[in-house]
Amino acid sequence: MLWIENRNTNENGILYSSVGINGAGLYSLLREMYLPTQLADYNPDLVILDIGANDYYNAGIDKAEFTKNLEDIIKIIKNACPKTSILLTCSQDIQKRRRYSISATAAHAEIIKQTAQKMNCAWYNFYKIAGGYKSMAKWKSNKLSKVDGVHLNSKGYNIKGELFYNALLKGYLNYYNIFIDKVIAKDTLEENLIDEEKPVANQKPNDTKKHVVKKGESLYAISKMYDITVENIIAWNTLNSSSIRPGMVLIISGDKSVEISVKSTHNNTNQKVYYTVKRGDTLSQIAEKHHLGLSQLRKLNNLKNNNIFAGQKLRIK
Repeated sequence: MLWIENRNTNENGILYSSVGINGAGLYSLLREMYLPTQLADYNPDLVILDIGANDYYNAGIDKAEFTKNLEDIIKIIKNACPKTSILLTCSQDIQKRRRYSISATAAHAEIIKQTAQKMNCAWYNFYKIAGGYKSMAKWKSNKLSKVDGVHLNSKGYNIKGELFYNALLKGYLNYYNIFIDKVIAKDTLEENLIDEEKPVANQKPNDTKKHVVKKGESLYAISKMYDITVENIIAWNTLNSSSIRPGMVLIISGDKSVEISVKSTHNNTNQKVYYTVKRGDTLSQIAEKHHLGLSQLRKLNNLKNNNIFAGQKLRIK
């Protein structure tokens, strides 16, 4: 269970509290005698119930009992804080004995969906987003889950969190009819997945071409010689301006997904260079390719970890 509060509207950000108990089910929450009073004191803007597999993992799912328990918990939340929004979600596909996907997981997700509709709660179908039946095998093969086939690892939970955040943000923006052209993650595991430890598939050997600047040459002239743009040369060589000098060695081949953004004033030029992440890229590869330290690249892009996704634009200068 996670509850979120925006206590001071004059400041950015949120306050959140998270309560998770290993081995607990809905029946465990119903035994928490202080939950109503604590919720009322906190009075959150949003409560998220991320419901795991403990209610059905061993003995299958009892639809009537599970539904009643879930409805009772929702009633407790609504009675304690009537203005609080409630969002329900579920687990990804899980395995038993590390091999067989449990079919009850799909039924579990469907019951939560029906209850959300009945009780006027928001609903996020992580079971479907994560790939549905037998998809745990894919999470395992990409080293995103633990060997038990039930729990994700830290990398997998990071992706789960990014997917959820993206869905929540898009839902909020759509409701208020706000357009935004940047999201933190794609909508599904298939779109979002980049294995940070894998190199680019079928990667070609390094065939970087270089040019030694001769007297009288300009970046424009050099760009025409190699059928590239001045912006490409500036980006590949992380130049501060278009000024060059004889004897300078320039890289004149590279990834044309590197972009440059220049804003000029009368006495100053602020130049920002961006790289578009490709499937298979890792943050460390990108940092090395553009002569940056890993921590420097993360700082440039306000990244808290090394997670990136295909299509993401990273500032490299």
